[in-house]
Amino acid sequence: MNAELFDWHYTHQQVSGLTLDSIGNLVFATVNAGTSDSKGAEVNIAFRATPTTQFDGDVQYLDSSYTNFVFPAFLPPNPSSACTGSGAFFSPAGGRINCSGLPLLGASKWTINLGVDQTVPLPTAIGSWRGLVAGIAAARISLSIISRSIISRVTPREMRRSGIIRRAINGRWS
Repeated sequence: MNAELFDWHYTHQQVSGLTLDSIGNLVFATVNAGTSDSKGAEVNIAFRATPTTQFDGDVQYLDSSYTNFVFPAFLPPNPSSACTGSGAFFSPAGGRINCSGLPLLGASKWTINLGVDQTVPLPTAIGSWRGLVAGIAAARISLSIISRSIISRVTPREMRRSGIIRRAINGRWS
């Protein structure tokens, strides 16, 4: 078992994404996000139920926000965005978008991962294999995305993985 508490403060953070420039060209731009804070906790555990079965899990809570995130833009904030805008959008001078106080991009409030690995022993007559390890896992996360240079929230997503690994008798490779 492993547990972690954290409280991080970042300065001069940069965020990149697709946006339009002053003449309407699609560009990949980097903006200065100023400062941000992240604090939370994470606990992960692995439990070997039998010599051939291992369960694992991880739970993380994250409270994050940009304490200073104001940047120039030529498009107003996306209507689904919590960011605010001011200035002369759609003009060469552009406007300013303020996302201060919002969660960090890609920072999930809650992340939960669960998995199980099952080893299927093989007879040593089959080459030098010790066994096959079959694993499955699932994760539920919530994400932030950049849309037209604006922070937008999306619903939580689920991810799954599975795989098979062969292991040598001496355990030196997999």
